[in-house]
Amino acid sequence: MLLSKKFVSATPAGDYATFKNPVPAPYMRRNFVLEKLPQKAEITVCGLGFYKLFINGQDITKGILAPYISNSDQTVYFDKYNIVKYLVKGKNTAAFILGNGFQNCVGGGVWNLDDGLYRTAPKLAFAIELEQDGEKTLIEADKSVLTHDSPITFNDIRCGVHYDARLETDGWNIPGYDDSNWKPAVEVEAPKGEY
Repeated sequence: MLLSKKFVSATPAGDYATFKNPVPAPYMRRNFVLEKLPQKAEITVCGLGFYKLFINGQDITKGILAPYISNSDQTVYFDKYNIVKYLVKGKNTAAFILGNGFQNCVGGGVWNLDDGLYRTAPKLAFAIELEQDGEKTLIEADKSVLTHDSPITFNDIRCGVHYDARLETDGWNIPGYDDSNWKPAVEVEAPKGEY
């Protein structure tokens, strides 16, 4: 199982959300093409603060607040998924929504989480491992991941979510969606914690 240290973000790592300047939760997507269906396919994901994972439009996320909460300067958690049954021959899409979680607290509160040394804009690492007839293929997060603002215009672990339905983008997480106006993700520093 590969725990990738290649992290990407929709914005530079220091682009913190604030009450006066909320940063929308980013959509992220990575297309890949399969000539034939693999016998084995797994993805490991770390979305800091929280993430939702879609494979070809299907939400397969483990729980509401994934991954497990941690100080990413100490411990970095990944989730693993078997994705064989979600893949199709031809174009496929792995898509994500990232939330601030504890990685980018706006409100802070009694623990001053908004001053955490680990604080960054939400960021994502993943590794898709495909195996067919003993041959392995690896797909990791890089600048080929595309990103766009989601309808979640504000999110904070304690202060809730603002959702603007006028900004909804139908089909953003499926193959064939026109992502030509999306921008490439920014490669950012990996967390310091133990993987």
